[in-house]
Amino acid sequence: MSIPGEPNPRKRRLIIYQSLASLFLVIGALFFSINHIFSIWGCPLLLIGFIFAAFALRLTLINHKSTHAIANRWWCIVAVPGALLCCLLLRVELKPGQVEPKPHFKLAIQIGDFPTVFLTNDFLFRRRIVNVGNLSKGRIVANTFVNGCLVIPVPNGQSNMVFNFVAVNDSSVKVNDLTLFVGFPKAFVCGFDSAKWHKADESLIVPNWQLDATNMQYIAAQCPYVLSPHDSVTFPAITNACVPEYIGSTFKGGFIDLTVRSTDFENILGANIILFPVETNYFNPFITLGHLETDGTLHITPTSQELEGAQQ
Repeated sequence: MSIPGEPNPRKRRLIIYQSLASLFLVIGALFFSINHIFSIWGCPLLLIGFIFAAFALRLTLINHKSTHAIANRWWCIVAVPGALLCCLLLRVELKPGQVEPKPHFKLAIQIGDFPTVFLTNDFLFRRRIVNVGNLSKGRIVANTFVNGCLVIPVPNGQSNMVFNFVAVNDSSVKVNDLTLFVGFPKAFVCGFDSAKWHKADESLIVPNWQLDATNMQYIAAQCPYVLSPHDSVTFPAITNACVPEYIGSTFKGGFIDLTVRSTDFENILGANIILFPVETNYFNPFITLGHLETDGTLHITPTSQELEGAQQ
């Protein structure tokens, strides 16, 4: 029974409450389905939707001759749990340290029949850029130096080195657009399957500058399938017909430049290549620190741990 003298709420107001409740609840749910940032905005929209739904239920009960006490009780039954749910969802979305997972990859190189070498050393991801001259129109000539070295034994009589690059999905995200860019010096005679590798241009972007490589040749290949978490892909082989260059007590090094890209991920690394001539009992390829001189010669001082690892 309604309270005497209390008029029935207008049906027009009830329709407005129902429409607003549906609108805010639907938009709030859609925001949650987009991403983490939209979910934060979706919480207050859901809360407003629950409040309008509670008012709509209250007016419906009063229109059906329920007392205000019963109607208010049902308003609380809808609005209070809805508010608690929205607060819980907002707390989860704002939880410190919670970030949306992004792709991440580890790179490795397979050289002939040697064991795979993972390119994870920190110094492979650092490079030094030196301005060596100025050109017209604000352009400059710069040299890029890296201290990381990839030492590769070359048995006597071997004329070609075969490289296969491996990318491992080191994240919890599925990736369907992984692309690998590989750069070698233009002096290197490289062979590759033109149906799988394509010639590409590559630039290094630093603050206020775009550096275009003029003495490098780049090729690119894309992974042909979706990489689930912890999946790996081996890119098609690249051959190099260069022979070791020995200069006194040092070796003239080449340079390899790698860029891995996918949506929300890019990683650039580089290493000097040392082709080390050997006769018998040769070692496995290994990564070490070195020092590159301005004339292109390399000096390396491998640690005992690196040498032991190369013998395994």
